[in-house]
Parts: sequence; structure tokens; C-alpha cells
Amino acid sequence: MPGEKARGFCRDLLLVWPARWAFVAVEGVEPTNNMAEWALRPAVPWRKGCYGTDSDSGSRFVERILTVTTQAQARDRQAQLPSVEESNRNWAKRRTKMNLRVVGAGLPRTGTSSLKEALEHLLGGRCYHMAGIPGHPNDLGSGWNRALAGDTPDWDQLFDGYVAAVDWPASLFWRELSAANPDAPVLLSVRDTADAWWHSADETILPYARMALAPDWNGGRGFLALLERFTGTERWDDPATMMAAYERHNAEVRESVPQHRLLEWRAAEGWAPICHALGLPRPDLPFPWRNRRSDGTK
Repeated sequence: MPGEKARGFCRDLLLVWPARWAFVAVEGVEPTNNMAEWALRPAVPWRKGCYGTDSDSGSRFVERILTVTTQAQARDRQAQLPSVEESNRNWAKRRTKMNLRVVGAGLPRTGTSSLKEALEHLLGGRCYHMAGIPGHPNDLGSGWNRALAGDTPDWDQLFDGYVAAVDWPASLFWRELSAANPDAPVLLSVRDTADAWWHSADETILPYARMALAPDWNGGRGFLALLERFTGTERWDDPATMMAAYERHNAEVRESVPQHRLLEWRAAEGWAPICHALGLPRPDLPFPWRNRRSDGTK
């Protein structure tokens, strides 16, 4: 067996014998692979210092940068990899400013105004809610208009300075927000029935959207775009359509969010489930009930 292996090795060696002497005939060809090793050497500490990449596209990008850099240096041109310090600074600039501790997936008229005040008390920061958008509910601003049109808004800008988000329009984008804030619980606030939710919405928030349906309306149409995205149709003003969208939305959240992150909450439950999910003590004060149907406002 040893003799057979040796003969096989020699046979394979003879097949590439001319190439092994190319360094004699071709100027610039190194007799060993030292040149390749030296070309790769700067990339090793750079990769370790930057902790590698997080995606296939990131790896492809690094491969291309390394190729361009090595070729440029071989041609005596100015090109170099960024330092570890520079890479870390660039990474810090790219890191999201959004740092939500609670991602609300519940629809309006499910206690979101009460949730906003409760979360602000518990977390000591601001909670995003449609009521805080200037011009709401029909004029939601350029960021949300982009999101509702299918583009990617500047999430950092929209949620800069907020520690939580509830209500529309944020809860319509619970997938994006929960993915961007993987440590945050997803809070799905619900009503007892779809019918109860529909009647509450019909009496309080939908009249504002119906105003925008008027032929002479010259205000914003953000609320209409939101309802069309929510229901999947321009003919959203129908009880069956709205209730079906309500059930579908809640079902998708329940099916998609891991159980350890999902908190399904009803207003009557008050502080206890929220505090438990956040690992915080229950405040010694009544739960802030806000924006009941009798108020007639959003």
C-alpha cells in the first residue's frame, strides 16, 4: 500500500510538473505561496476586529473589497482596508437608533391609549401612538406615507427617542419592528370579539376616514391608505370586511411571534400581565384607563 500511494503521488505530481517550474520561466511568479499568504494577512486582523459579517451579502461585499484592495496594492496604487477603529466607527453609525422595549401589535380601539400611558410610566420614556402624530389621523407624514406605499422608511427617525410603540400605524408594521427589536416583547392588545372591536371603531375612528372619502376632500389620505393596507381592499368600509381583517391580523401575530415573546392582553387585565412580561414590579396606583368609547375621540 505505501508503494502504491507513493506511485500515485508521483503520477499526480508529473501531471503538473511544468506548472511547478513556471516561476523559472515567468517573471513575477513566486516559487511558493508566500505572496498569497502575505496578501491575505491584512484581512485576518481586520476580520477578527470587525467580528465578521452578519449575512451572505455582507460576506460577498467583503470578498469584493479584499479583491479590489489586493489588486490595487499589486499595481502600486493607493488602496487599503479600513482600520478596525474606522470600521467600528462606521458600524456604530449604521447601527439602528431604534431601541423599542415593547412592540405593540394591537389594533386601535383595543386599549392602546391606556397602554401608551401605562408603558410610559413603567419604562420611563415615550411610547409611540398615532395620537402623537401631527395631523393625525389623515395626514401621517412622509415616513408613514412611504411605509404604506411599500417603501422602507427611516425607522430610526420615526422612532428616535421612543421606548415603545402601540396603536396604528406602528402596529400595522409589527413584523418589521419585532425583527428590528428582537429582545422586545410583542404586545397584542385585543377585544373580546371582532364585533365589539368593529362597533367601537365604527363609532370613534372610522368617521375620520369617511371624511376623506368625500369628493371635495383636499386633506391627507394616510388613514385611507392604512385601512386599505389593513383590509387588502379599497372597499374597507364594510363590517364583515373589517372584522375579517381584525381576526386575520390577530391570527397572524399569534402564529408568527414565538410564545416567549408574545403577550396577548385585554384592557380588563390591567398592570399584571404587562409587568410580568417586562419583569417589573406592579405600580401602586390604578391602571390608567383612557379614551373609552364614550369619549368619542381617537
